[in-house]
Amino acid sequence: MRLGVRGAAKTLILAVALAGLAACSSTGSGTTNPYHTEIERVLAQVTSEFQRGVLEDHIITREEYDEASSLFLRCLEDKGYNVSREWQNAYYIYAVSPGGSGADAAHQECVTEYLDPIEPLFIATTTNPENKPWNEAVVECLVRIGAAPAGFTLKEYNSLGVSPDASPNDPGDLFRDSDAVIQCSMAPNIDAVDENF
Repeated sequence: MRLGVRGAAKTLILAVALAGLAACSSTGSGTTNPYHTEIERVLAQVTSEFQRGVLEDHIITREEYDEASSLFLRCLEDKGYNVSREWQNAYYIYAVSPGGSGADAAHQECVTEYLDPIEPLFIATTTNPENKPWNEAVVECLVRIGAAPAGFTLKEYNSLGVSPDASPNDPGDLFRDSDAVIQCSMAPNIDAVDENF
């Protein structure tokens, strides 16, 4: 059973979820952390002492994310599952075996205890550190890495629909199967396309 983000469809789901986090942002909090409002909201709801300890300084470091991920892995292993993880651009993807409804339930329990909301907040704060609207950050990434022409706009990006059915032969067309589009959609802070993706 593959858990995490791997293909374009799951990338789109993650991008939409992260866009939701960005949409909740308010920079009027008087703080320089663009995610202060989201973290405050999460702190008011979190019940895990581990998560509270990670979030109370309003910064999630790579070391804290690694610890949360390791505790998540150990949680699943303690429940009898084989788990592996692989770093992909800006976060881990996980593989759990054997699969099935028991694995789904165990996964959800361990995610709730260790990863959620730490993982989505870590991804958001590292891939979109300025907490810009998600698609705006993606467009800036596409232009920065040369996958879209200078002056390419959010309106143009949105008009493309970024559909897997879009034709790669249309001039200036961006399509979902493009490594650049996929990678910028996953981590709009990148400076170059990872050819080993």
